[in-house]
Amino acid sequence: MKFKTIKFFTLVLAVASLAACSKKGTTKSKTELLTQSAWKYASAGIDTDKNGTVDVEDGSINSCEKDNSATFVAGGTGSYDEGATKCSPSDPQTTTFTWQFKNEEKELEFDGDIYQLLSMDENNIKLYYDIVLGDNTTRFLVILKH
Repeated sequence: MKFKTIKFFTLVLAVASLAACSKKGTTKSKTELLTQSAWKYASAGIDTDKNGTVDVEDGSINSCEKDNSATFVAGGTGSYDEGATKCSPSDPQTTTFTWQFKNEEKELEFDGDIYQLLSMDENNIKLYYDIVLGDNTTRFLVILKH
C-alpha cells in the first residue's frame, strides 16, 4: 500500500510539473499583450542615443494627460479614458480610436499616427517615431505601462 501511495504522489508531481512548464513556455502574441489591459503613460521624450531610454523628458505633456489610459481591443478598436484629472472639464471622459499592426507587427498605427514598435512585454510598451530635420534625425520615444 505504501508503494502505491508513493507512486501515486510521484505521478501527481510529474503531471503538475509538466503543466507548470507548459504554462511558462507559452508566449503571448503582440495582440494579446496589447489588449490584455489598459496602458498608462510612463514617460515620453527624446532618446538621444537611441537606446530605448528617454534622455530628455517632453515638457509639453501636461500633468492632466499623464493619468490618461488607452485600452486596445482585439479587432482594431480602442478607447482613451481621461483619468481622474481632465485637462478641460468639457472634454468627454472617453473617446474611441482605431488601431492596427503594420509592417509585420513592427509598427503600430493608432489614432491616425504610426509608431515604430521598439519593444513590448507584459508590463511595458516602447514606441517611437523619428523626426528628420535637415541632416539630423531625432528619436521621440513613448513608454506606456500597465
